[in-house]
Amino acid sequence: IAICGENGSGKSTLVKLLLGLYMPDKGEVYINGVHSHSITPGSVGVAFQDYVCYPFTLRENVGFGYLKSLYNNEAIHYAMHMGGAYELLNKMQLESLLTKSMDDNGNELSGGEWQRIALSRANMNNKPIMIFDEPAAKLDPLGELKQFSQIQNVMHGRTVILISHRIGFAKLAQRIIVMRDGKIVEDGSHEELLRKNGEYKRMFKEQAQWYDTSWETGL
Repeated sequence: IAICGENGSGKSTLVKLLLGLYMPDKGEVYINGVHSHSITPGSVGVAFQDYVCYPFTLRENVGFGYLKSLYNNEAIHYAMHMGGAYELLNKMQLESLLTKSMDDNGNELSGGEWQRIALSRANMNNKPIMIFDEPAAKLDPLGELKQFSQIQNVMHGRTVILISHRIGFAKLAQRIIVMRDGKIVEDGSHEELLRKNGEYKRMFKEQAQWYDTSWETGL
């Protein structure tokens, strides 16, 4: 499921309602037919755009996503693979101390690397429901599209909710929800929403040039 909309449209607020961080003024929240109050914390993984860079080891930065598996190397390796951070294991050890800018050898960590660490943290324990709030905010639009394509491939069989104000990735989703002013204004597949000729199509056309790769093929 892709949730799209301009900045301030209510996307992140909707996610916090799903997670129980906010309580609705009216109505109730159900996930897969189960009231959100009954959802166990270990069944939902979430990566917010404002993720935390803990001044601890790489193991801890990833393992905090499921403390019971903090010292399970296989679980952490798997989570890093799912979060697209596995190559970091070739760059550093699990016990490497991380600060907000570098590891204990003074190697600078990029914003994209920290973001992949945060995604790996969310993937601990192979949770059946995953929520990614602007997970590619530090990537360019084409990098974002590549990352979402990877998420689609590795998350097969699980419920995945992707949130972004950039819309090019949405065509990868089975269902697209478009928000504006705190309300859901459109709901459907990429093709269905294009045919509606409404908010989604307007946003898609406005952002189309961000995803233009014709210069690579000479078209």
